[in-house]
Amino acid sequence: MTLKIKIILIAIVIIATIVSIISVFVYIDSLNDKITDLNVVISEQHNQIDSLNCQLDSIEKNIDSLHETINITNEYINSMEQARVDEMNIKEEVLETVVEDPVAKDWYEEELPSSLLQILQDSSKDMTCTN
Repeated sequence: MTLKIKIILIAIVIIATIVSIISVFVYIDSLNDKITDLNVVISEQHNQIDSLNCQLDSIEKNIDSLHETINITNEYINSMEQARVDEMNIKEEVLETVVEDPVAKDWYEEELPSSLLQILQDSSKDMTCTN
């Protein structure tokens, strides 16, 4: 082979090597860009997950609060119902006593003194539920 052909072949090999090396560097650079983009996406998704976890905690606390409010309301309704039942039982007992006992019947027909009315009103305020 002649020297010119050897030089041309060596030049082709050198150029092919340089082009291959440049191609590898360009490919690696594009992969690094993709890795950077993926890291940004992962970071954004991590922030979204943290935000969603905070929202979930807040919703769970709201649900717990609502359950507690429902329990308190149910207890209040039950106590009011019990107070109503107790009041009805007392009224029924007073009426039965008035019907059966002539002395109570005479008392029932009379007007109560204002001092007794005041005592009864004050005692009924003490029984009122404040919740």
